Amino acid sequence: MANDCKYGHALDGDTLRVTLLRSSYEPDPLPEVNQHAMAFTLTPVADALPVAEAVRIGEALAQPLRVIPTDVHAGPLPAQAELLAVEPSSMALSAVKRAEDGQALIARVYETTGRRTTARITLHPALGKPGKAVETDLMERPLAASGATTRGRTISVPVPPFGIATVSIPLKPRQ
Repeated sequence: MANDCKYGHALDGDTLRVTLLRSSYEPDPLPEVNQHAMAFTLTPVADALPVAEAVRIGEALAQPLRVIPTDVHAGPLPAQAELLAVEPSSMALSAVKRAEDGQALIARVYETTGRRTTARITLHPALGKPGKAVETDLMERPLAASGATTRGRTISVPVPPFGIATVSIPLKPRQ
């Protein structure tokens, strides 16, 4: 079960309970007043659901992909493509954006299963050729001891158990 706003879940045998509203006084003295909107999804599974897949289901509901509209115009990118791939499956992509200084692509990943791993981020040729990637902090400042490496179109970065890694990837225009 995934939801977009509640944390009170309980599974007891074959019974799943969700606390929809809690009557507390802090920080809201009247939490039961007004309307409340909640979204839930149930995912039937025959066996254990891998943690990474459960995270993806929850993220898709709680933080759906935002599309920023623009007018129709010609451009160098294909109409449809997987522009970025992240492996292994225990890694989740949490952000892709242009760097605040506008000079690189920022990719942020996190580890979902509690194991130290190396994330591999592979870029589509339409994005251009990646230069030397640098691991950064959340404010996009380069780390003194960056563990990021670039090999062809793939950037690798070590990620601690349940950890976050942010990588700044300079892009050379495609030929």
